[in-house]
Amino acid sequence: MEMKPVTEIINGIKKLNLKNKFDLVIGISRGGIVPAAIISLYLGLPLEIIKLNFRDDSQKPKFSAPRLLSSIDFDFEGKRVLLVDDRSNSGATLETAKKLLLKAESVKTLVINGKADYSLFEEGCFKMPWEI
Repeated sequence: MEMKPVTEIINGIKKLNLKNKFDLVIGISRGGIVPAAIISLYLGLPLEIIKLNFRDDSQKPKFSAPRLLSSIDFDFEGKRVLLVDDRSNSGATLETAKKLLLKAESVKTLVINGKADYSLFEEGCFKMPWEI
């Protein structure tokens, strides 16, 4: 399986022109943690994690719908949120997360691969450089 170089991903993030558009970065655990951390550092914004699960490691659905694995214990109300995941296949996890964040001022989505408000690639499945 092809792997994208981390430099290609970082350069793609820089080209998105995200500075000054958000107050908070939220990564979707597990796959969104690393890209959310990179984006949080790049934008100089706080990072929080939301624990949702839908697919297994081979990208097959584990449940009939994404499940919240633990309660959201951070403040996002009234904030402009950038919601980050590694990939979006069906969009179900992003949509579930957005519903959980309704009290935010706004929620925009970003994925490395797939469909979202911001997307670096829309290709077949590839390995992320941080997947060991």
